[in-house]
Amino acid sequence: MTFEATEQRTHDYVRHGITNLFAALNVGTGEVLGECTPARDGAYFLAFLKKAVKPHQGKDVHVVLDNLSTHTTPEVMAWLEANPRVRFHFTPKGSSWINQIETWFGIITRQSIRRGTFSSVKVLIAQIRD
Repeated sequence: MTFEATEQRTHDYVRHGITNLFAALNVGTGEVLGECTPARDGAYFLAFLKKAVKPHQGKDVHVVLDNLSTHTTPEVMAWLEANPRVRFHFTPKGSSWINQIETWFGIITRQSIRRGTFSSVKVLIAQIRD
């Protein structure tokens, strides 16, 4: 067994901004829909949710989510009530591994984000999309 040094950023690393990534995994096809947004709030989540659900109109859609407060804002809950074929299922706290999209987030983090230095949010988003 060999031991490797933990990778660290240099002391002069400067963060040039952040982005939020919403993603949905279709477990039937393996297809992932992802969208980067400037904030993680109910309005952006609802816009993403509508986009994710649209191709499945007229069908039952089950959405597995963690317990982020963004997923239960009044505007999201009102939309959910008006769309009874869409059902939310929340993972227990501390059990994010149950949510299969978390595996995809882990891959993106390891392969694209953790080791990178990005000169702008635009460059970061491009790396996520690759």
